[in-house]
Amino acid sequence: MDILESVGPQLLVHDGQNIVKRSPGFYLKGKTVAFYFSAHWCPPCRQFTPQLAAVYRQLKARGVAFEIVFVSSDRSPSDQESYFRSMPWTAMLYEAARGDLGRALAQRFSLAGIPRLVVVGPDGAIVSGDARAAVAADPTGVNFPWAGPASAVATGGWASNPVALMLLFLVAWLVSNWMTKGHPAPMQHVPD
Repeated sequence: MDILESVGPQLLVHDGQNIVKRSPGFYLKGKTVAFYFSAHWCPPCRQFTPQLAAVYRQLKARGVAFEIVFVSSDRSPSDQESYFRSMPWTAMLYEAARGDLGRALAQRFSLAGIPRLVVVGPDGAIVSGDARAAVAADPTGVNFPWAGPASAVATGGWASNPVALMLLFLVAWLVSNWMTKGHPAPMQHVPD
């Protein structure tokens, strides 16, 4: 995954009191990037955003090569701008987040709901398919980049996880054999 291509030719960034468009290279190249899928209308998102902002500020103060890209699910550009003003990081342009680029990211990360924080290493590999709980449990960012076992969904589904696929097949085979041998249904009372 090429991080720079995935966000489009420009990002929104804070420049003092203004929000301006800038090339993503300076902000993302060679860094660990977290894609933050969120929206102002989402109560869990509004609850998590201040926690994430506090951790982000601590990581930046320590000089960690890290950036967050807000991928908006807001209903209008003005809603996105209003919500983005509460965030210290970068954001995809509204048109990109709600258009083909945003849909491609959502598909790449198997997005099923918000808020969602996907951490990607500088090489484009997924470090954490959903770091939200890890961030909430790590308010100082000591465990950054919150690496852990990537979920099957985050890494491309069951088909890309041979162990999970084998376990699924084994369970299906066992159930099928058990059912075809005439065993009574589970929890069924068999007379003496």
